[in-house]
Amino acid sequence: MILLALAMVCSTATVLWLSRGGTYWHDDLAWFMYTPGLSLSDALEPHYGHLVLMPRLLYKAVLETLGADYVTFRVLLAIAVTSTAGLFFVYARRRVGDLAALIPTVLLLFLGAAWVHLVIPTGVTVLSGVALGLGALIGLDRGDRRGDVAACVLLCVGAATYSTAIPYLVASGVAIMIAPNRLRRSWIFLIPLGLYATWFVLARQAGAGPGDQVDFVNVLLAPEWALDSFALVLSSLSGLGYSFSDAPAGAEANIDLETGRVLAVAALVGLAWHVRRRGISAGLWVALAVPLVYWTMGAGAAGIEARVPELSRYVYPGVVGVLLVVVEVFRDRRLPLRWLGAIAAVAALALATNLILLRDGARHYRGTYSGDARAQLTAFDLARGTVSPDFDPTLFEGSTSVLGSAWSALRRAGEQPTATYLDASSRYGSPGFSVPELERQSETVRARTDVVLAAALELSLESGGPPDERRCESVSASAGGTSSSPLPAGGAYLRARDPATTAVRVRRFATLATVSVGTLSGDWVELKVPSDDSPNPWYVSVDARELELCPLD
Repeated sequence: MILLALAMVCSTATVLWLSRGGTYWHDDLAWFMYTPGLSLSDALEPHYGHLVLMPRLLYKAVLETLGADYVTFRVLLAIAVTSTAGLFFVYARRRVGDLAALIPTVLLLFLGAAWVHLVIPTGVTVLSGVALGLGALIGLDRGDRRGDVAACVLLCVGAATYSTAIPYLVASGVAIMIAPNRLRRSWIFLIPLGLYATWFVLARQAGAGPGDQVDFVNVLLAPEWALDSFALVLSSLSGLGYSFSDAPAGAEANIDLETGRVLAVAALVGLAWHVRRRGISAGLWVALAVPLVYWTMGAGAAGIEARVPELSRYVYPGVVGVLLVVVEVFRDRRLPLRWLGAIAAVAALALATNLILLRDGARHYRGTYSGDARAQLTAFDLARGTVSPDFDPTLFEGSTSVLGSAWSALRRAGEQPTATYLDASSRYGSPGFSVPELERQSETVRARTDVVLAAALELSLESGGPPDERRCESVSASAGGTSSSPLPAGGAYLRARDPATTAVRVRRFATLATVSVGTLSGDWVELKVPSDDSPNPWYVSVDARELELCPLD
């Protein structure tokens, strides 16, 4: 359809535009760092309880052939978004017709409540699991040998891609087991189920710990988790419940659940009325399996790693699951045009809200996260050869590092994260800024680079001197009472003429000197500045009438 193709083109352009300037998110930053030495056994290790074999191999292939430029992964994300929505359209149109299928498909292409998966390229992993599951259901719809083989292959690949494919594996099993020829076709789901179960058992025996991410007692919370998740899905689909607060602080959907809870109650009443009148068809059993299994899996991990139903990362798979149920409820029922017009009008309002949510999420990703992350990675690149392999940006005083998740993952694996990052950036190229790019960034980003670089180079004052005072110069204070001067290569001896103790601050890329390296009184001190890969000088500032500064060499 022309309208669908146009919507896909607009979605692709939106995803690429909103993800511009972004960099590796917490998860794939760790994958980037691990990739140089990646083996098959490494790729099979659980990632927070998930089997992510296919994404790890994909990252390996991309990095080895195209390098670290994140534009590749942004393009892959755009493809994943359109492919997943397109497969949903194919599944739905067979049941409710083209126009009725088009409306929710457009929402999937711009689902801002799920901004984490539509703006950040790690969404490829989650969306691929959903897409492969939808492809398997479409294959089963064919009812022939080719479709069955395709479904089995897609389920195998999906199970090896991400846990979002598991609900479709269960749903496929339901579809086959309620069919007349169930035993003859059971291999379609038993093969991928057996492979996944084998991985799960072997991973646990090896101490890799996929079960550590699940508390099976939490399954008792499944009904409450499902209701909250259902409320989030309906708020997202309706566009109601926008919180009008600031952009997301982390991975929240920025959606108020209260409106969604009201809609959820109404939807459940409507579903009960439908079941009472028409019963539960085979297709509805299959569709119900997807969200119910997905939400039960979510409840099993409740409270682990701050997992709550309101997270944006749970929205997209939940929305697709609910839409599958809606499609089955209205299967083979051609809605009047006036009804479709009313639904399209509500969808237009929902689309407006979701576009705002996309904007909010992209601002957080590009500004709050990516600017900070790239600034710190730039600091590591510049300090290469000097920075300690044990240096941890999450531990030094004053740090609010966004790299904590990736660094923690590598520390748990017994790695030295900074050394591991530098090895990867040497091989594939750096995800950080080049010096010219850094100089065009905001004051906040440049100042963040100064903070991390000063810590990585271990800039601090030490007792030293007296120097050869014939080579010294005096720097008088400006009108603001601060003496400031570029530091010689290698560092300098410093002394303030004022008897009072004063703080010494440095800067390099920022406009203001905000990085404290110690204090001065009336004695000479030494500030060593190791050489690195940037020609930009460091500047020193003290709140004193006059600063004496002498080269170290």
